[in-house]
Amino acid sequence: MKHYDRHEHLPEKRESIRRYDAPLDKILKGEETTLVDMDIYRQQKELSFS
Repeated sequence: MKHYDRHEHLPEKRESIRRYDAPLDKILKGEETTLVDMDIYRQQKELSFS
């Protein structure tokens, strides 16, 4: 606790959970959603920076 304030990043944590929750909710409801293959995303990102 001396070196880490767990409350310091609370807004960022809430935003991450919100972004995770939206597609998860669609999946659970059986709605169509687009998921990202992270390996393909990283490859495309690397190509755009070269």
